[in-house]
Amino acid sequence: MDKDVFNNCLSKLVNEDFSFDPDLGSWERMKKIRIERINIGYNEYPGSYYPKGMGAYIKFNDVEDILNKVLDKYKIQQRYGNETIRSVLFNLEGVDYGKFKTEIHDNESFQIVAEEIKKIVKYGAMPFFDRYQTLEEVHNYANQLSLEEYSRFFSGYGSLKMMIIKKLLKIDDYESYSHKMIQNWISIAKEYPQHFENLDKVVVDLKNVLDKM
Repeated sequence: MDKDVFNNCLSKLVNEDFSFDPDLGSWERMKKIRIERINIGYNEYPGSYYPKGMGAYIKFNDVEDILNKVLDKYKIQQRYGNETIRSVLFNLEGVDYGKFKTEIHDNESFQIVAEEIKKIVKYGAMPFFDRYQTLEEVHNYANQLSLEEYSRFFSGYGSLKMMIIKKLLKIDDYESYSHKMIQNWISIAKEYPQHFENLDKVVVDLKNVLDKM
């Protein structure tokens, strides 16, 4: 199956509110304050494709704009994702993930996998988008998580994004949470400078930016 044909087939699997980007292997829908994205990963061989898995992502523009300005200032290149929250679309009831082992090389083999992709979108991605319409809903869920659990829900620097969310929502524990995160990142940057250089400066500067809002 030709790559253009494969991408054209993929583009038709999600409703017309979403546009498909073949370079990223993802469908996107832009809303007023956020961008919703569904991603599909696959291995590519000459004339054939093997899907690997799918994920759903939401980017809240205000959160990412504030954080990226500070990350840009300190030239932080590794951001571990540019969306705000994510969901790995796996172990969904009713989805036959075994069909993802199908070699896609023509329309018939594509349709075998296509039905499962549609189910993942219907039962996984769309409920995720519906559940987290607002920052309040994101905060209410994330506030129950430990820092260790952030990485499964937030994309990128979850604790910094949570600082921003608390400030934007005027949450009472913004100050105490921020001071805790400052100490946390100072410790991490000191222990792992090769991976988190300048993150201690980022978190302090982010707090200053938020305090002026």
